[in-house]
Amino acid sequence: MSRLAGDRFRISKSGRSWIVEGDGRGWVYKRTFPTRWKAKLAVDVFKKGGRVSDYFRLAKLGRKGATRSPLWGGLPGNRSRNKEFRKLWARIDADPNDADAYLELAEQLIYKSHGFSSLKSRTNKAWEKMSYTRNLTHKLSEAMDHLTTALALSLSSDLESAKARYLLISLLLSELANGRQIGLAAIKKNPRITSLAADALKGLTRHLNLDPHDILALRMQKALYEVLQDTEGVGKTEQAIAETSRLLKAGLIKRARKKSKPYRGQTSAKGRGIAFEARVEKMLKAMDLQTINQKSSADGGIDIVAYSEAPIFAGKYMIQCKDWQKPVGEPIIRDLYGVVLAEGANKGILVTTGSFTRSAERFAKGKPIELIDGRKLRALERG
Repeated sequence: MSRLAGDRFRISKSGRSWIVEGDGRGWVYKRTFPTRWKAKLAVDVFKKGGRVSDYFRLAKLGRKGATRSPLWGGLPGNRSRNKEFRKLWARIDADPNDADAYLELAEQLIYKSHGFSSLKSRTNKAWEKMSYTRNLTHKLSEAMDHLTTALALSLSSDLESAKARYLLISLLLSELANGRQIGLAAIKKNPRITSLAADALKGLTRHLNLDPHDILALRMQKALYEVLQDTEGVGKTEQAIAETSRLLKAGLIKRARKKSKPYRGQTSAKGRGIAFEARVEKMLKAMDLQTINQKSSADGGIDIVAYSEAPIFAGKYMIQCKDWQKPVGEPIIRDLYGVVLAEGANKGILVTTGSFTRSAERFAKGKPIELIDGRKLRALERG
């Protein structure tokens, strides 16, 4: 017998040994193992479509090394997940500043980690559903590192930033709990958790101003208010959730469908692009600039024309907004430069949530062109 078919297994103890029994295709499989973890490893290998030889090679790597090895990832039952990981790592290799890729990588590790069941908690307290009932595994520890990296870079939207902080708080709660139930008093003493919760709430508030019926964002908001012990915020969010649920049941609004993120090289969805233009326009107005929105589409051409009457800076500015995940390339900058010369504007400004290619930066150097990437944009918004 080289491969076990079927998913029916039984592990039993006999003296100091462990016996694995499984039946399928008219025969009975029975093998003895010296330890329980090796018996469980055998069952896992067979369920993933592996062979007996795969088990022996993995068992030699030890208890911790077995599931971390490339051989484990190469088992038939693991390949689909690994394909997703490879795509994400390819994105990161192409653009080390792709914060969204780090966030997606962390989500894959969290939601596909063995034993993850925080969202199935029976508790009515939203914040308790954030914490895990088990210690951090090496996969969840790796997810924590990816979330920290994503937040250090520039995520594509307020919702994505809030989600990253929400997930990081979940992992920190797991670390704090260490397998035990924890109370809000212990959380309050942890400044990192409270700081992350406060920042996440700011991002969620901005997102909900644009989309007040995003039920998932509202649920995250409720959990974060509970972490900060803000009873007034919890009450208001519960009312908003109840109202949104009522509208959904009545068919007056539609539940937002989870859309796949744009492939690298595509622009973001139209609605999100318009929201980004509004965000940039708001920032410009805060700088005492008069603005004219040129159109109501998500990409292409000049989006905003701004005017300043301040001494030294008086004049006309052409602004283009790109809510892209990919780096903005040189051709876009060339087009903007042509518009600046044709309109006799003081300067052309391209604002993006992502980054710029090196060729684009080289072309803009020494010209009346200013490039504002995601990091600079957030710094300007913070004032």
